[in-house]
Amino acid sequence: GTVTIQAGATLDVGPGGNDSTRGYFLNAIVMSGTAASPAYLIGSSTSGGGAHGPITLSSVGSANDMANVIAAVPLGTSSTLVIGGVISDAAGGSASGLQYGTSALNGVVYVSGASSYSGLTNIAYGTLKVGGTGSGSNSPLGTVANGTVVQNGASLDLFGATLVTAEPLTISGTGVGD
Repeated sequence: GTVTIQAGATLDVGPGGNDSTRGYFLNAIVMSGTAASPAYLIGSSTSGGGAHGPITLSSVGSANDMANVIAAVPLGTSSTLVIGGVISDAAGGSASGLQYGTSALNGVVYVSGASSYSGLTNIAYGTLKVGGTGSGSNSPLGTVANGTVVQNGASLDLFGATLVTAEPLTISGTGVGD
């Protein structure tokens, strides 16, 4: 079934998930946050884990609103939150932005799907690792419609990948640990 994360709510997919073989959460996820009250998808396990079903951003607002947040608790090198599913805008809905990391949740998030969401990608804290190239106009960073911003203190790690899209990037500051 589908799991919906309402505005202000949090779903933690880190401690085991519903696929006991790999520790991944396989359900489809709908994130319905607002700019004032985001929906949070987090990972808080030292043993990894993640979300491998499709993720739909179903927020009302502008493409620059950070209505949905995906973040990992910084628990060391083994605490990477893996997002293996495709992230997309809701059918007939407006684009919404997607933020990676918060001041307290600034661990590593790994994304690999050819995502089609069209809002801004904001890497606010921690590290976002990209593990796929994408296809056509879709990449792990979504479409090129609103680009990607890497904030001061955050980092984008292409992890050996070459994106097939002409993703507009805005990079501020010095990155993680500099």
